[in-house]
Amino acid sequence: MLRIISSTVDATLAFTLLAAAQEPVEPDYSAAYGEHLDYTATLNGTCTRLIVAGTDATQSCTPHVIVDVFKNSRTGFTFMESDFALISFSGMGRMQIEDEPKTFTQPVDTILFTLIGMGTAPNKVKAAGICTYTYPKSGPVRISCSAHTAQGQFEATFLIDAQDPTIKQF
Repeated sequence: MLRIISSTVDATLAFTLLAAAQEPVEPDYSAAYGEHLDYTATLNGTCTRLIVAGTDATQSCTPHVIVDVFKNSRTGFTFMESDFALISFSGMGRMQIEDEPKTFTQPVDTILFTLIGMGTAPNKVKAAGICTYTYPKSGPVRISCSAHTAQGQFEATFLIDAQDPTIKQF
């Protein structure tokens, strides 16, 4: 089903993301859709910031974040802009460092985004950035990601509520 673009933010995001799809990066769709997926954790809370290619999409950010962990240690933090787009900050989990007790920094080398319901394949864009997060059992959890790409800045900040995550093992 084709979704009608209903706002200026959605139209700007569509144009930006479709233009980014023209970047000559070879996506690995098998890894993006579970062939190599180890588990996912869905966390609920409040999205306090979502910037997509320099466009503020915070008003449309959903109250869920998904952490994808692949068998090769690639880890992604996935945020959803309404029912319009998925934005994942991805990097190699084995490169994480513990900055302080129970606070981690994950390097980000890729932004993976998908336009929902548009019939387009996920797009992978080279990025340079980080995600920081606190260990879920150590009190309030905050995930904060920031990455720069040729298409502009991507940022997300998410505060997790007290509920346990929903884990799906593959």
